[in-house]
Amino acid sequence: MRRKGIIVGETSEEITRRRREERREFKKERARKERETIESLLKEEKIPMTEDPLVQSIGVSKFPKDQSELSGTAKDTDDQVMSNDAFHDSCNPAKAVVSMTDVTKIPLSDPGKNHAEVEADQNTYIENQEHLQLTFEEAFFLTYGLGILEVENMESTEPVTTHALLTLFRVSSYFPSCATSDLRSDDPFLLSYVVYHHFRSLGWVVRSGVKFAVDYLLYNRGPVFSHAEFAVMVLPSYRHPYWRETTDRAMHADRKESKSWWWLHCVNRVQSQVKKSLVLAYVEIPPPRTTVVDDYAHSQPDISQMLKSYRVRELIVKRWIPNRSRD
Repeated sequence: MRRKGIIVGETSEEITRRRREERREFKKERARKERETIESLLKEEKIPMTEDPLVQSIGVSKFPKDQSELSGTAKDTDDQVMSNDAFHDSCNPAKAVVSMTDVTKIPLSDPGKNHAEVEADQNTYIENQEHLQLTFEEAFFLTYGLGILEVENMESTEPVTTHALLTLFRVSSYFPSCATSDLRSDDPFLLSYVVYHHFRSLGWVVRSGVKFAVDYLLYNRGPVFSHAEFAVMVLPSYRHPYWRETTDRAMHADRKESKSWWWLHCVNRVQSQVKKSLVLAYVEIPPPRTTVVDDYAHSQPDISQMLKSYRVRELIVKRWIPNRSRD
């Protein structure tokens, strides 16, 4: 009886052992087919066969098995090391069955192309179209936090100021983009950048976590060196009394903070499968600024003071598994 790929009557160890045997047999069958393919190619080229076709393809004959075959009558029974002359004779291209130049004659790509066309394709210059792509948070951190990036206007080629760049990112974080007068203290960009700046200041390497249904991934050194240890989800928190003074503000806060239990269960389940710890980063939203928003770009408020009004609270959520938590 089979149900969802599980064979009734077998233990997990037996199933694992059987699958390993199947993979081992599959690898043997794949190696056999590759060996037959190489033999057929060599037969088409009318090349003599040896014991190992793979040795023919690289242009080196098989080494002798006995030391006496290498040096003739001279034997070194103490060290059992091949002499230099015998080693060079065994690797001599003149004595090899197939040379390296013969391997290039085997039609591995397009049989219709001759050798000159293949060389022309190899010498064709390929333009590198890869370019650097930065998120809003990364670009603003390099511009404001580190001061090592300068963003220019494509039309006027003039540098964009930090305040204008902040306004542009806040407006573009909405979908569709909102007007400058509609900016609030809980803009999506401000929430994500506060968390990004927070973890970058703590020494973490922060990357996008869209692959794992979260906002950010935290690396100890970087994606090249190790996998991410933590997965961060950004959530707003309206704990300031300002957000409970009126009914409209309270409804707005409740709508932004509300998350279902199934949402948390799904996100946590994904992180458990990829062996990452889920971190809920709650950003405490301050009251709106007294500065007139319409004149935001000209007033140029202190960005440092604005970011200091936000607070970040971290909460690690782990999935409780009975089999692993019996103590």
